[in-house]
Amino acid sequence: MQTTHYTSTLYDFQDGSGPVPAHQHPYGGGWVADTAHVDESAYIGPKARVFGCAAVKGEAVIMEEAEVSAYATIKDLACIKGRAIIRGSCLVMDHAEVAGNVFIAGHITLKGYVVLNKDQCAFSIKDCLKCPALLDDNYGSTHKSQCLYCLEKFRECKNLVNDSRRTTIRPWLPKNGSINENIEGKTNAPQKCRSDNP
Repeated sequence: MQTTHYTSTLYDFQDGSGPVPAHQHPYGGGWVADTAHVDESAYIGPKARVFGCAAVKGEAVIMEEAEVSAYATIKDLACIKGRAIIRGSCLVMDHAEVAGNVFIAGHITLKGYVVLNKDQCAFSIKDCLKCPALLDDNYGSTHKSQCLYCLEKFRECKNLVNDSRRTTIRPWLPKNGSINENIEGKTNAPQKCRSDNP
């Protein structure tokens, strides 16, 4: 197994923590905080960002202006793209695809061939009480609370959703917090994200 050594520099992810040690991922060139874990086989596009204690595993794809942070995990062949934001301790796996102006936080699992590609927000105050950021030793020691960052991103998403005359805040999420079927009602797999890769 080949080990890649990264040249770390300081990068500001605009989450209130200020500049933190980070590097550009060799497969795609997107910024990854040194505290996050990204497999070499994963694709992080040039404008995509992974920070906090997030993990991107397998052949997952994070592209366009997507953001994965906090303790979220993206794995297998999952794809996050557009201006999607995945936070909390969410798990996106299998062939799931999240695109557009989607904000997901808390303890949500997306799996199978689910496709979320409309302006949607999934967020609950109850999820905040279970957020791993509250258990972080450095919680509150940054310039801005991680909770405030999460709430700001939710507000931005909600405004985008309301601007497009959609008020779909969490209606698509079943009570168990897990989605494993295609939201769009299709039975086939979503288009491959990798087709957009170089």
